[in-house]
Amino acid sequence: MSDLVRYAEMQLKLAGLDQPDSDYGGALYDAVMELIRVFDSQGHSGFSAMRTIQLFSHLANFQPLVPLNGSDDEWKEISGSKVLQNQLDYSVFKENGIPYHSDAIVWRRPDGAGFLGTVEGISSSQRIDFPFIPKTFYIDVIYENGEYKIKDWSQLKEVQKYYPLLEFPEEVK
Repeated sequence: MSDLVRYAEMQLKLAGLDQPDSDYGGALYDAVMELIRVFDSQGHSGFSAMRTIQLFSHLANFQPLVPLNGSDDEWKEISGSKVLQNQLDYSVFKENGIPYHSDAIVWRRPDGAGFLGTVEGISSSQRIDFPFIPKTFYIDVIYENGEYKIKDWSQLKEVQKYYPLLEFPEEVK
């Protein structure tokens, strides 16, 4: 047994992921160990291991390796609607000819959980131009008087650099 396989097995067991009462009834242990064994059998060096992990992570998370160009062949109509979904990144849509990234902003609650939607007039979905590489920003919110509020408006400055069509409400400008 290789060091990598031994290490992965030890860590997963220490985390209790091999137990029947763990996540997915212990199936995550089996799934991860299967991937580790395949990865280990490929005999990667340091750089090829890092690059393989990067590429696998992108693809397994349905993240594109190249910028989206917005060409007609990238789009597929969502059944029963006039909304188009990009086939290179499923979080990019086009409605009435206007493309947008639905996951541009994920609002992060104090407990760390995230959600999509509109907070103080700012939508998670942001208009885009092509070529485009999807990027998600996590913005902290607090819950006050029955509604979510943006904790620190300065966090949105980086979002605005990446999504220049993002407009702030007048009282914040």
